[in-house]
Amino acid sequence: MRKRFALDVVEAAYDLDATDADWIEAVTTTVAETVPGAVLPMGHTLRRAHDGAPVVHSAYRKGSGRSHEWVDGINALVGTEFHRAIMPLGTKCVLMTESLAALPAKFQPMVEAGPLADIWAAGAKDCVSLQSMDAAGRGIAIAVHTTETVLASTARRRFEQVASHIAAASRLRQSLSKRAANGQSGVLAEPTAEAVLEVDGRIADAQGAAKDASARELLRFAVKQVDRARSKSVRHHDEEALSMWQALVGGRWSLIDRYDTDGRRHYLAIRNLPAAVLTRALSAGEARIVALAVAGESDKAIGYHLGLKPSSVATGLSEAMRRLGVKSRIELIRVGQALGAQVDETADETADAAAPSSAAK
Repeated sequence: MRKRFALDVVEAAYDLDATDADWIEAVTTTVAETVPGAVLPMGHTLRRAHDGAPVVHSAYRKGSGRSHEWVDGINALVGTEFHRAIMPLGTKCVLMTESLAALPAKFQPMVEAGPLADIWAAGAKDCVSLQSMDAAGRGIAIAVHTTETVLASTARRRFEQVASHIAAASRLRQSLSKRAANGQSGVLAEPTAEAVLEVDGRIADAQGAAKDASARELLRFAVKQVDRARSKSVRHHDEEALSMWQALVGGRWSLIDRYDTDGRRHYLAIRNLPAAVLTRALSAGEARIVALAVAGESDKAIGYHLGLKPSSVATGLSEAMRRLGVKSRIELIRVGQALGAQVDETADETADAAAPSSAAK
């Protein structure tokens, strides 16, 4: 496999022209090309049913013509309880052997019959697993069998940020798939942009929440950062490039590039709302911050998921605690779990912040 970089994965994730089958294959394969010693890549998108059982949407496993059936078979073999234990809420990158070793003893027979057996059969020594599961029960999982047995902390952080982008892209694809008019499986509707921006950040058009002056400034800054991250001088420096291109802008938009008929490139700011806890006691932005806290994300990770400053995340959590009458993060998470979470695609509020994340500066 040829050498790839983190932004290669991010760009593959935001390809809205690919069918679902081609998309999961491209994303999984590109992730594998960033993993040293990669042997066998596999990946899938999923949601959890009301009983907690995983429902696979799209799947890819190298060398398998029936990837979806293979993933369903593994999930049926290990069972719902095991799946919830091995893929909890939140975004993380782990070595599979580490994750499996931490499971209760009652799961060990399933481990030997399922995931570990698959790793050894592939001639690998371990498996790098990127996963993201939100509080509404939607997730992505990319697993790359590898001959390596060590995963540096810097690599874990990089893969977790990449997983945030893949999860955001998957969520956007699901939204566009619901709106597809032709009924063709795996084909997306054309996205409706709330703003169109030139590559230098100039706004060509703005609608809805994007018309707000602070939102326009936020989008201008984000587009310039993303375009710089994709430049030849930056894109091969994973940490710097990922800090410039975060998973959302203002907790609301994904940036997708498009070409005009005359060949000019521009960016579309497309609404891509993350999960929010179900309560009217909180603002929409606060509800999304709490949903990410419920999923076990750190303040820093919440900021990356939403494209917010750390201070904005801290303020949102503090205000949510005050409004819900709780005094600790643990209490807040318990209340958030009780409330439940979902994605409200009809929400039409302004962006969650009027300033970019400090990590992007």
